[in-house]
Amino acid sequence: MKKNWIKFWGVRGSLPSPGPETARYGGNTPCIEISYKDTLIICDAGTGIRPLGIDLARRIKGKISATILFSHPHLDHLIGLPFFEPLYKKGNKFTVITPQRSAAEIKTLLKGIIAPPYFPVDITKSAATIKFKGLSIRPISIGEIKIEAFKCNHPGNSYAFKFSFPNGKTLVYTSDNEPSNIRFKQLLKWIKGADVLIHDSQYSPQQYKKKKGWGHSPYHYPISLAAAAHVKKLFLFHYDPETTDATLDKVEIAVQNFVRCMGFDVKVALSREGMKITL
Repeated sequence: MKKNWIKFWGVRGSLPSPGPETARYGGNTPCIEISYKDTLIICDAGTGIRPLGIDLARRIKGKISATILFSHPHLDHLIGLPFFEPLYKKGNKFTVITPQRSAAEIKTLLKGIIAPPYFPVDITKSAATIKFKGLSIRPISIGEIKIEAFKCNHPGNSYAFKFSFPNGKTLVYTSDNEPSNIRFKQLLKWIKGADVLIHDSQYSPQQYKKKKGWGHSPYHYPISLAAAAHVKKLFLFHYDPETTDATLDKVEIAVQNFVRCMGFDVKVALSREGMKITL
């Protein structure tokens, strides 16, 4: 029987932050692996996709086939793509999907960033077969997984993804999202009852006061959202590049205190590179 899981390969936001002060939680930018039976889905291609590619090349002996979903085309979410080793092996097949953009727009966007003179190789001409595809708000299916998109509150637009699995489990991936009174009720309804919510938590409440309008959340917002939506487990994600492991340890304590003080019935954890969730 095949194992099914979600694995974090990059949990940092905005800019990679390698070094001893970020080693425990991780310094790579967003990348999530979803493996379900024979279906492989990759959410975002931040620098975390590089170690994922190395791992896939090691553990999959035959041809690799996967779907890469971009929440949005900001650099921290796509800059790892040219360092994704499986792209350079003939026979591998990838579908690259970005909401609310046509296939031609996605291809042009990537050629404008990951090609000469900014990068030595044109990523659209890799040895692997790459298919570009747009995604509307209407649900689609990849393998046995149903996928829906939701427009978040983020400059330039970012999209959350909801994955519904045949075993009845639901995962929501919300990488870049700022609190919004306009979208709150819609988002609450959309994520209601999810088994797992992964949500942007870039700032502390104090930091957020100075960063309103930057498109990211203070950590107490996704906790309140998850509790109101009866989410079973929340994973905080997309940490600020200046936030050290020592600071995140303090955030962990503050988060659990906040949950207790508010009387919320939701489990909350901080995501880390290498962390795996079984579906």
